[in-house]
Order: sequence, then C-alpha cells, then structure tokens
Amino acid sequence: MTKERKLKKMRSLNKVMLIGNIGNDLELKGEDGKQYIRFSLATADNLDKDAAPEWHRIVAFKGHAANIAKHLKKGSHVFIEGRLQTSKYEKGGQTFYNTEIIVQDVIFL
Repeated sequence: MTKERKLKKMRSLNKVMLIGNIGNDLELKGEDGKQYIRFSLATADNLDKDAAPEWHRIVAFKGHAANIAKHLKKGSHVFIEGRLQTSKYEKGGQTFYNTEIIVQDVIFL
C-alpha cells in the first residue's frame, strides 16, 4: 500500500469536551438566523485545588447561542462539546493566532 493511500485511510477527529463555569456576562449578537455569542469558560483540575483555572474562548451560533443567552449567566456551570478553530490575524506587523471552541452541543448543569 502506498504512503498516499495510507494517509487517505487515516481518520481524524477535532473534538473538545469541557465542563466549567462561564466567566463573563453574556450578550447575544447578530440578527435572527445569524446570531452568535462569545464567552470565556473556566476549567480547573479538581485534583489540584491551588491551580489557576484554564480559560477557553467559546463561540456558539444560531440556536445554541440563543439558548445559552436565555438560560445561562456569568458563573453558570455548563458542559460544552465542540471543535477547535484557529484564526490568524496581523496587528502592528505581528502575526497573532486565536483559537476558539465552536459549540456543537451544550448541556446546562
């Protein structure tokens, strides 16, 4: 089997699952059908009580965005399942990367 054929048979997966607390006030943006919400989610290692939380950038669109804005608030405990998406931008001659988690499922805890 050729190397190219092996690569075609390889599978890939882009999935993130997090349980944490919403870190900022929520504001639904955009028009009907194109609504979105961005927020930070804090997660922590339960085994290390002194560890600082890890902060994640979360983005939800359409129905997920509306449900999150309607039912959750800063401090709410939530399960987020999604995929990683990285964007690149330049500012002042420097290149920056922004990695966000795009929500595919949400469970209110």
